Amino acid sequence: MEAGAVNRVHRVEVVDTQRLGPDMIRVVFGGDDLAEFVSTGVGDEYVRLFLPAEGHAEPLLPVPTDDGYWAFPEGHVDTVVRTYTVRAWDPASALLTIDFVVHDGGVAATWAQGASAGDIAGVNTPRAMYAAPQGIEWQLLVADLTGLPAALRIAEQSPAGVRTRVVIEDAQTEGDRDVEIPSGVELAWVAGGNGKAPSRLEEIV
Repeated sequence: MEAGAVNRVHRVEVVDTQRLGPDMIRVVFGGDDLAEFVSTGVGDEYVRLFLPAEGHAEPLLPVPTDDGYWAFPEGHVDTVVRTYTVRAWDPASALLTIDFVVHDGGVAATWAQGASAGDIAGVNTPRAMYAAPQGIEWQLLVADLTGLPAALRIAEQSPAGVRTRVVIEDAQTEGDRDVEIPSGVELAWVAGGNGKAPSRLEEIV
Protein backbone atom coordinates (compact mmCIF):
# COMPACT_ATOMS: atom_id res chain seq x y z
CA MET A 1 0.00 0.00 0.00
CA GLU A 2 1.06 3.60 -0.43
CA ALA A 3 2.49 5.25 2.65
CA GLY A 4 -0.41 6.54 4.67
CA ALA A 5 -3.01 4.51 2.80
CA VAL A 6 -5.64 2.99 5.05
CA ASN A 7 -6.35 -0.70 4.56
CA ARG A 8 -9.95 -1.06 3.37
CA VAL A 9 -12.21 -3.78 2.07
CA HIS A 10 -14.56 -2.38 -0.57
CA ARG A 11 -17.92 -3.85 -1.52
CA VAL A 12 -18.03 -3.79 -5.33
CA GLU A 13 -20.43 -4.85 -8.04
CA VAL A 14 -19.95 -6.05 -11.59
CA VAL A 15 -20.85 -3.41 -14.17
CA ASP A 16 -19.54 -5.12 -17.31
CA THR A 17 -17.87 -8.30 -18.58
CA GLN A 18 -16.03 -8.97 -21.82
CA ARG A 19 -14.54 -12.09 -23.40
CA LEU A 20 -10.90 -11.52 -24.36
CA GLY A 21 -10.53 -14.91 -25.97
CA PRO A 22 -11.34 -18.54 -25.16
CA ASP A 23 -9.46 -18.41 -21.87
CA MET A 24 -9.64 -14.81 -20.62
CA ILE A 25 -12.52 -12.72 -19.29
CA ARG A 26 -12.43 -9.05 -18.34
CA VAL A 27 -14.62 -7.97 -15.43
CA VAL A 28 -15.19 -4.29 -14.67
CA PHE A 29 -16.24 -3.45 -11.12
CA GLY A 30 -17.96 -0.32 -9.87
CA GLY A 31 -20.06 0.76 -6.92
CA ASP A 32 -20.18 3.63 -4.47
CA ASP A 33 -17.65 1.98 -2.15
CA LEU A 34 -14.91 2.35 -4.78
CA ALA A 35 -15.01 6.13 -4.32
CA GLU A 36 -12.47 5.63 -1.53
CA PHE A 37 -10.30 3.08 -3.39
CA VAL A 38 -6.63 4.11 -3.14
CA SER A 39 -4.47 2.88 -6.02
CA THR A 40 -0.71 2.56 -5.64
CA GLY A 41 -0.33 3.74 -9.23
CA VAL A 42 2.14 0.89 -9.83
CA GLY A 43 1.62 -1.35 -12.85
CA ASP A 44 1.65 -4.68 -11.03
CA GLU A 45 -0.56 -3.70 -8.09
CA TYR A 46 -2.77 -6.53 -6.85
CA VAL A 47 -5.84 -6.94 -4.68
CA ARG A 48 -7.41 -9.70 -2.68
CA LEU A 49 -10.70 -10.53 -4.36
CA PHE A 50 -13.47 -11.71 -2.03
CA LEU A 51 -16.11 -13.88 -3.72
CA PRO A 52 -19.32 -15.45 -2.40
CA ALA A 53 -19.23 -18.92 -0.90
CA GLU A 54 -21.07 -21.55 -2.90
CA GLY A 55 -24.81 -21.04 -2.66
CA HIS A 56 -24.52 -17.41 -1.53
CA ALA A 57 -25.24 -14.33 -3.64
CA GLU A 58 -22.85 -12.03 -1.77
CA PRO A 59 -19.60 -12.58 0.13
CA LEU A 60 -19.30 -11.81 3.82
CA LEU A 61 -16.53 -9.21 3.81
CA PRO A 62 -13.86 -9.15 6.50
CA VAL A 63 -12.88 -6.26 8.76
CA PRO A 64 -9.44 -4.65 8.21
CA THR A 65 -6.96 -5.08 11.06
CA ASP A 66 -4.23 -2.78 12.36
CA ASP A 67 -1.47 -4.95 10.88
CA GLY A 68 -2.63 -4.23 7.31
CA TYR A 69 -4.59 -7.42 6.80
CA TRP A 70 -8.14 -8.44 7.72
CA ALA A 71 -10.18 -10.74 9.94
CA PHE A 72 -13.49 -12.53 9.43
CA PRO A 73 -16.04 -12.78 12.23
CA GLU A 74 -15.96 -16.12 14.04
CA GLY A 75 -18.21 -18.76 12.52
CA HIS A 76 -18.60 -17.01 9.16
CA VAL A 77 -19.48 -18.90 5.96
CA ASP A 78 -16.28 -19.43 4.00
CA THR A 79 -15.71 -16.50 1.66
CA VAL A 80 -13.53 -17.33 -1.36
CA VAL A 81 -10.32 -15.24 -1.39
CA ARG A 82 -8.03 -15.03 -4.41
CA THR A 83 -5.26 -12.64 -5.50
CA TYR A 84 -5.58 -10.75 -8.79
CA THR A 85 -3.63 -8.04 -10.58
CA VAL A 86 -5.42 -4.80 -11.38
CA ARG A 87 -5.53 -4.38 -15.15
CA ALA A 88 -6.82 -0.80 -14.94
CA TRP A 89 -8.11 1.72 -12.44
CA ASP A 90 -10.10 4.75 -13.62
CA PRO A 91 -10.34 7.21 -10.72
CA ALA A 92 -12.62 9.58 -12.67
CA SER A 93 -15.36 6.97 -13.00
CA ALA A 94 -14.27 4.80 -10.05
CA LEU A 95 -14.09 1.67 -12.20
CA LEU A 96 -11.73 -1.22 -11.46
CA THR A 97 -10.82 -3.72 -14.19
CA ILE A 98 -9.52 -7.23 -13.56
CA ASP A 99 -8.69 -9.79 -16.27
CA PHE A 100 -9.27 -13.45 -15.34
CA VAL A 101 -7.56 -16.43 -16.94
CA VAL A 102 -10.30 -19.05 -17.00
CA HIS A 103 -9.70 -22.79 -16.74
CA ASP A 104 -11.51 -25.91 -15.59
CA GLY A 105 -11.82 -26.25 -11.84
CA GLY A 106 -10.76 -22.71 -10.94
CA VAL A 107 -13.05 -21.22 -8.27
CA ALA A 108 -12.52 -17.61 -9.34
CA ALA A 109 -12.44 -18.63 -13.01
CA THR A 110 -15.83 -20.30 -12.64
CA TRP A 111 -17.21 -17.21 -10.92
CA ALA A 112 -15.86 -14.93 -13.67
CA GLN A 113 -17.42 -17.06 -16.41
CA GLY A 114 -20.83 -16.70 -14.79
CA ALA A 115 -20.47 -13.08 -13.69
CA SER A 116 -23.06 -10.55 -14.82
CA ALA A 117 -24.00 -6.96 -14.03
CA GLY A 118 -25.02 -6.50 -10.42
CA ASP A 119 -23.06 -9.43 -8.98
CA ILE A 120 -21.36 -8.52 -5.69
CA ALA A 121 -17.75 -9.09 -4.63
CA GLY A 122 -15.14 -7.36 -2.51
CA VAL A 123 -11.60 -6.02 -2.99
CA ASN A 124 -9.08 -4.67 -0.53
CA THR A 125 -6.62 -1.79 -0.77
CA PRO A 126 -3.99 -2.82 -3.35
CA ARG A 127 -0.30 -3.46 -2.87
CA ALA A 128 2.47 -3.50 -5.48
CA MET A 129 5.97 -4.89 -6.00
CA TYR A 130 7.37 -3.42 -9.24
CA ALA A 131 10.04 -0.76 -8.72
CA ALA A 132 12.17 0.23 -11.70
CA PRO A 133 15.72 1.37 -10.84
CA GLN A 134 16.67 5.02 -11.22
CA GLY A 135 17.79 5.92 -14.72
CA ILE A 136 16.27 2.83 -16.34
CA GLU A 137 16.90 2.73 -20.10
CA TRP A 138 15.37 -0.62 -21.05
CA GLN A 139 13.31 -3.41 -19.55
CA LEU A 140 12.31 -6.97 -20.45
CA LEU A 141 8.91 -8.10 -19.16
CA VAL A 142 8.28 -11.85 -19.40
CA ALA A 143 5.08 -13.57 -18.27
CA ASP A 144 2.46 -16.19 -18.97
CA LEU A 145 -1.22 -15.23 -19.29
CA THR A 146 -1.64 -14.70 -15.56
CA GLY A 147 1.06 -12.03 -15.71
CA LEU A 148 -0.20 -10.44 -18.93
CA PRO A 149 -2.29 -7.70 -17.22
CA ALA A 150 0.64 -6.55 -15.08
CA ALA A 151 3.14 -6.68 -17.95
CA LEU A 152 0.91 -4.61 -20.22
CA ARG A 153 0.12 -2.05 -17.52
CA ILE A 154 3.80 -1.65 -16.63
CA ALA A 155 4.58 -1.14 -20.32
CA GLU A 156 1.80 1.42 -20.64
CA GLN A 157 3.06 3.39 -17.65
CA SER A 158 6.76 3.33 -18.50
CA PRO A 159 8.38 6.71 -19.17
CA ALA A 160 8.89 7.76 -22.78
CA GLY A 161 12.29 6.74 -24.04
CA VAL A 162 12.51 3.54 -21.99
CA ARG A 163 12.87 0.63 -24.39
CA THR A 164 10.39 -2.06 -23.38
CA ARG A 165 10.13 -5.58 -24.72
CA VAL A 166 7.24 -7.79 -23.58
CA VAL A 167 7.32 -11.56 -24.11
CA ILE A 168 4.11 -13.45 -23.32
CA GLU A 169 3.80 -17.22 -23.21
CA ASP A 170 0.38 -18.26 -24.49
CA ALA A 171 -1.13 -21.73 -24.64
CA GLN A 172 -3.07 -20.68 -27.75
CA THR A 173 -1.75 -19.94 -31.23
CA GLU A 174 1.12 -17.45 -31.13
CA GLY A 175 -0.02 -13.89 -31.70
CA ASP A 176 -3.68 -14.87 -31.72
CA ARG A 177 -4.80 -12.12 -29.36
CA ASP A 178 -5.85 -8.56 -30.09
CA VAL A 179 -3.82 -6.62 -27.53
CA GLU A 180 -3.22 -2.87 -27.64
CA ILE A 181 0.29 -1.77 -26.73
CA PRO A 182 1.88 1.69 -26.60
CA SER A 183 3.97 2.80 -29.55
CA GLY A 184 7.60 1.87 -29.08
CA VAL A 185 6.82 -1.26 -27.07
CA GLU A 186 7.86 -4.59 -28.62
CA LEU A 187 5.46 -7.47 -28.01
CA ALA A 188 6.34 -11.08 -28.80
CA TRP A 189 4.18 -14.18 -28.30
CA VAL A 190 5.52 -17.68 -27.71
CA ALA A 191 3.46 -20.86 -27.52
CA GLY A 192 3.51 -23.06 -24.43
CA GLY A 193 3.23 -23.05 -20.67
CA ASN A 194 0.09 -21.96 -18.80
CA GLY A 195 -0.38 -25.40 -17.31
CA LYS A 196 -0.95 -26.96 -20.73
CA ALA A 197 2.60 -27.44 -22.04
CA PRO A 198 6.20 -27.09 -20.85
CA SER A 199 7.17 -23.48 -20.19
CA ARG A 200 9.93 -21.79 -22.19
CA LEU A 201 10.13 -18.63 -20.08
CA GLU A 202 13.38 -19.54 -18.31
CA GLU A 203 15.00 -20.40 -21.64
CA ILE A 204 13.78 -17.11 -23.15
CA VAL A 205 15.15 -15.00 -20.28
